[in-house]
Amino acid sequence: MHRFTSQSLLTLLPYILTMTIMTWIFFTFLAAFMQAWRNALQSKLSNDVSVAGVTLSRFIIAGPIAAVYLYGLYQYQDTTMPTFNNAFWGFIVGASVMQILATGLMVKLFKMNNYAVGAGLAKSEALVAAILGVLFLARHFLCLVGLVCFLALLPYCCSAA
Repeated sequence: MHRFTSQSLLTLLPYILTMTIMTWIFFTFLAAFMQAWRNALQSKLSNDVSVAGVTLSRFIIAGPIAAVYLYGLYQYQDTTMPTFNNAFWGFIVGASVMQILATGLMVKLFKMNNYAVGAGLAKSEALVAAILGVLFLARHFLCLVGLVCFLALLPYCCSAA
């Protein structure tokens, strides 16, 4: 059995960090590609289907996928199911309704042939969540986070202008 010493771990550290960073870069690009693909498909679908139909097409499959994911997590690591109070369920229902309404508004923009504004609106949700977190949840907003949110939105602001 091989025992890791501090020296052997230090020699492995650059490799581990490189692989971790490369993995996150891959998944970040994959997520960005999948979101852009989903938005493009919704934009195309909005030409033939109503706003409610396109919105439903986005959320109808989310429940089963989330259930399978949750089941997989509980199979991977056995733990007790958390208990939820009424305030939690109120937040869940409120957030769900707002997500569905925002998706419907984005699809409405797609129907008006305004893809750039719709995609930019969809991408601004991180900044909005950060601002709402500061205002209502007493979260701290780091300047670096603000800079990253601004830089992420910059291409959409320029393309919509």
